[in-house]
Amino acid sequence: MASTSRLSRVAPFSLIVLILAFSFKLKAQTPNQIRIEFKNAIDSKIFLASYEFNQILVIDSAFKDEGSEYRFNLSYALTPGMYMITNASKSEMYFDFFVDGNFPLLLSVDKNNLLQTLNSSSHKINRDYFALTQKWSHWNNVLAKIQSENNTKESTNKIAEIRKESLMYCDSMFKKNYTNLLGLMLKLKINPDVVTCICSPSYLGG
Repeated sequence: MASTSRLSRVAPFSLIVLILAFSFKLKAQTPNQIRIEFKNAIDSKIFLASYEFNQILVIDSAFKDEGSEYRFNLSYALTPGMYMITNASKSEMYFDFFVDGNFPLLLSVDKNNLLQTLNSSSHKINRDYFALTQKWSHWNNVLAKIQSENNTKESTNKIAEIRKESLMYCDSMFKKNYTNLLGLMLKLKINPDVVTCICSPSYLGG
């Protein structure tokens, strides 16, 4: 009887442990999840949004956990394309990124240096895109410095070199087997205007 009594006391506890473990497993395997490690973020809540006819369309929101992570647990799969993260008032767009239909999507960034710290450990398309935006920023900074100086033949040649370098870099990113950024964008049928804009000389004041 003593043994039976001990079992009756242990069984409910074991059942609770199993339920908690199962719940944790379900939470860890939540489909369509976007997790963002957002260091130095002060917002208690952020929004996942997209552009819709030149307007920001809010899709979902996520609250900051005890650390610095936000989790979007979407009830449906997002259409592949470009999305953005904004603050709670939608007055500031922090960064944009691509969704390709594969989840979970893992992103990390530091609020104190958004451009240089953006990374995705799960999606190559975003790593390539972030690297491209970093290069555009660098080229634009160099161009701005050159254009603020005297308009000489040397500065004109430097500008031409930077534009040539940027176009060559863009060209190298496109492959017919869709392994690089622009190829992946085309494969996902992402808005052609986005593809054209990203590789346009106008990005460099052309």
